[in-house]
Amino acid sequence: MTKDPVCLELNGMFPCSRVKTFHRGSAGLYHLFRAIGNKRGTGEVVIPNLCCETVALAARYAGHEVRFADIDIRKLCITPQTLAETITHKTVAVVIVHLFGMAVDANEFDNLRKRHCNVIFIEDVAHAAGGFDKSDREVGYGFDHAMFSFSDSKILGGEGGAIVSHREDEVSDEFHESEGEAYEGADLLLALSLRNLVHAIADLHRAGSQGAGREIGEGIWERFRPMITGGGLFGDRERAASDLRNRLEIAQHRRRLAITYRDGITNPKFLPTPIMQRETVWRYTIIAETCDLRRKATEALRRAGIHASNHYFPLNRIFNLPSMPESENIGDRLLNLWVDDSVSLSQISAASKILNQL
Repeated sequence: MTKDPVCLELNGMFPCSRVKTFHRGSAGLYHLFRAIGNKRGTGEVVIPNLCCETVALAARYAGHEVRFADIDIRKLCITPQTLAETITHKTVAVVIVHLFGMAVDANEFDNLRKRHCNVIFIEDVAHAAGGFDKSDREVGYGFDHAMFSFSDSKILGGEGGAIVSHREDEVSDEFHESEGEAYEGADLLLALSLRNLVHAIADLHRAGSQGAGREIGEGIWERFRPMITGGGLFGDRERAASDLRNRLEIAQHRRRLAITYRDGITNPKFLPTPIMQRETVWRYTIIAETCDLRRKATEALRRAGIHASNHYFPLNRIFNLPSMPESENIGDRLLNLWVDDSVSLSQISAASKILNQL
């Protein structure tokens, strides 16, 4: 029998690792978190306060308590320093997210990992596939496990997810030997509903409701459990495998478009995020001087038919947890611009002109 092409590509990228595929990346995380609970007991999972809410939900559904770590405002990712402030004796796992493609250097976490050798470090490369960190190591190979996500809205197409395991222990054995759970459910409709709910909480907060997450209620999150905990089919495996083979070219193309944005936006009211030589870019991110300016910029770009997003929302607000100043400050002002095949150079030029006039 021919082996799954996604597994073949990932095994070629990461020799001596084990690969398991799922219908979505967060489902892979859920099963990995559940294996951790089965073998080591449930505890705390630390994730960045700026990342996709499904990472937090995957940990919650597996029975763990989620703790959020604040970010570094220059790279928008957690650092050994912000993680050290959050990790405790109850911590069983940490998720490192390369947010928007800005690669975290795994080497910087070596000392922290030695001090917490029983904590499992998981790398979320959904925004960063095809990129390299400053130590010139490809993302996905620096920690114990790596989660890949395949979707037209991510770096790699194909509609599915995969976990690549580099660590050999009882948790990894449990994870790779376990079976997924079948379920009947409208996955796409649930995903759309979750996105709309998070956007609604964000907009309620902007409208003055400081406790919107609490007002909506804890029970609402259980409605989305089947989307993450259940089984399902990986979408287009051949597309996913093809994009994995071409990931370096895809990353280079995205980086070129991001650099075009960076060079074209000269308005000092918008702070560009750094673009490293070998990183990929999921969205080109700029930080507006104020929240109101970010709103005006988003509206002006959308009126011109240019994709722009300002709804990457700090998770502590969604789940009604204590304030995290750095990620909240940045989350209120960040603006994401598309750098995939849906955007043309003329649109980038038009977007830059709009932003420069604000």
